[in-house]
Amino acid sequence: MPTPSLERLQHVRSTLRAVLTWRIAVLAAIVIVVFAGGQRLLGSLFVSAGMVREQIHEAVLRQTGLEFLVNGKTSVSFWPSPVITLENVQIVRQAASSAETIFQAEAISGRFDVVSALTGSPQFSSVTLARPVLRVVRSPEGTFPWQSAIPAKANGRSTLYDLHLGRIKLVDGTFQFRQQDGIEAKFQEVAGALEFSTLSRSLSFDLSAEAADRSLTLSGSLAEPEKLMSGDNSGVSFNLISDDLTANFSGTANVGERSFIAGALDASAADVGAAAKWVGLNYPVLDKLKVVDLKASLASEGLKFTLSDLRLQLPNYQATGVASAGWTKRGAPPFVSGTLAFDNFDAGAFLAAFVPAVGNLQDMPLRFDTSFLRDFQVDLRMSASKAAFGAISVTDMAAGVRIVDGHASFAVASGQVANGNVSAEVSVDEDQEKGPLCKLVMQARNVDLGAVPAALGLSGPWPQATGNLELDIRSRLPLLPSGHAETNGSIKVSGGAGKLAGFDPAVFRELSSQKRFFDLSLASATPLRFDSFQMAAVIDNGIAELNTASFRSTSGDLDLAGVIPYKNSSLAVSGTLGPAAGSNAPATRFFAGGAWPNILISPFSAVMSGQ
Repeated sequence: MPTPSLERLQHVRSTLRAVLTWRIAVLAAIVIVVFAGGQRLLGSLFVSAGMVREQIHEAVLRQTGLEFLVNGKTSVSFWPSPVITLENVQIVRQAASSAETIFQAEAISGRFDVVSALTGSPQFSSVTLARPVLRVVRSPEGTFPWQSAIPAKANGRSTLYDLHLGRIKLVDGTFQFRQQDGIEAKFQEVAGALEFSTLSRSLSFDLSAEAADRSLTLSGSLAEPEKLMSGDNSGVSFNLISDDLTANFSGTANVGERSFIAGALDASAADVGAAAKWVGLNYPVLDKLKVVDLKASLASEGLKFTLSDLRLQLPNYQATGVASAGWTKRGAPPFVSGTLAFDNFDAGAFLAAFVPAVGNLQDMPLRFDTSFLRDFQVDLRMSASKAAFGAISVTDMAAGVRIVDGHASFAVASGQVANGNVSAEVSVDEDQEKGPLCKLVMQARNVDLGAVPAALGLSGPWPQATGNLELDIRSRLPLLPSGHAETNGSIKVSGGAGKLAGFDPAVFRELSSQKRFFDLSLASATPLRFDSFQMAAVIDNGIAELNTASFRSTSGDLDLAGVIPYKNSSLAVSGTLGPAAGSNAPATRFFAGGAWPNILISPFSAVMSGQ
């Protein structure tokens, strides 16, 4: 066991250790206090407001070639930490005959390091900008004001490399950007913060602002802001949220002479028209468009932006493909081109975005807005598993949209409709004197013609057979399925064996021999079955002149000719129903009139006999 002398020795050692630890702690605290106080003492003795202001002036001039001017009071305080405040500050680009203000602020307050100020290179840990205004003008060559006055890069590093900055807080700021002979943008009530130490290191930002009466927030980061400002590439990511638009991007950007942006884009727009107006693009055709989600690889080249691996989700359908948009040159109308594959596509709504759709003639405008023919150019190839043109459904559609030089067209190169094939083109051409000219050309082969009445909203007798349909009509007003008084053109329909519902030849002959006139609906019990038929009509200002309508049938050939003023749903047609095969009975001649589908029949025998 320990002896008494050994216990005393251990006690002495423990006491000495405690005393030394306490003294070291006190000494360290004294050193820290003295050092901190020494900094403030050194600062108060050797650092003046004028000295720091001059160092900032020299740094800005050396780094950017721009003049840093303080037109108001400058003050420095050292407690609780060194802070300099400069009032009424400007950064100016001196020209031969004038001075251009690049930046101004009511006040700048910054916490700085005293030792760095003593060495001539003040370093700031935080800066607050009160009501700052930044005006940036980009030349047509892609340079900025701070680039034209600074020396060229040396050793792959620009002169902005050693500019020491910290956290920058913005209070009620304004940012104005203008591309010479190009776009302009203005952001007001800018607030938030920029986080970075030097321009050579990454920068993060979290800002809010007002632009064109809309609020937005913008957050993200720049991997190498110094390179971006000097005309080189830098990694960039941002998240933009506004009233009508949300966008997230991550990739690479360059704002210099060969500016570009490339990376992954994820965006949505609740109102594409409003979002377009927000950035200065006012196109009524976009007003009804909504984008639920857009994902793509974005790449730009000059004024052209390409979306590859595009996945587009619209409210009722989605598409994949590639699309490009932009301008061929500054001042030219914007263009859209590409290839899109839809699962379902509402072609009727798409066309209505360009040409107004109305339900009746009373609402039809005398002229409609064709400014889209001049506002932009489109060359878009489209496909759809299923496309709807009102009540008409087309499957496996391949189509193209073109708008160029005052001409717009939607052309269906191929598609399946009513068990047959269809090709069609709807076009609009501009005529400043007579108004726009709308055209519809359609060819349908081997289609179920029985589906036509339902698609066009018609009723009454119509051939039910497999056949062909050719349509060529034009109008100065938007085309309606039922037509209108301004429509001109032609229609041809032909087919093989089938039936004409609503026309019973046996009952028709019997009623014609007994009555002076009768409603066609009384002779509709059994349809007329035919081996083939053909119809041809010329449409002229709301009247269809039926040149021929011939049905070859063993129950008796039926031939019709006359006029159909469809603008008021009436008709005036003469016809002949031949005898049934093997019969020597005379042909039945008659007149059909009235309002469709209530057709009144007057046999010629009754008319000629005066019954």
